[in-house]
Amino acid sequence: MIRSFRIVATAAILAMAMIWSGTARSGEGEYDASSENHGPVFFGIAADARGKVMADVRVTLTAKDQEPVVLKTTVLGLYRGHFKAEVRPEDVQVTCQKDGYRTTRVIRRGIQTNCTLEAH
Repeated sequence: MIRSFRIVATAAILAMAMIWSGTARSGEGEYDASSENHGPVFFGIAADARGKVMADVRVTLTAKDQEPVVLKTTVLGLYRGHFKAEVRPEDVQVTCQKDGYRTTRVIRRGIQTNCTLEAH
């Protein structure tokens, strides 16, 4: 089960990287990595216990003395967002929520956070 989640997560991250690189080259999209105001990018994937990716999961990034950043996962289960440059990654808490589901696992590796949810 964990192996299948890792495979799905790796595939999704690779797909996300390809999508973002294509968007950056075409000049589309709202993210500008060169902006001095942008801090580290937080990203990850949301999936169920079987490794199936989940769309429309509400991902909340919370940092001390900052307004929370609320994101939704894409149809690929991916999310991406950031705070201002003065926010340190270790000061950011990531939570995942979806109606009818509960979060069973949150795996964090630096700025990447993957969430596992199951129906309740």
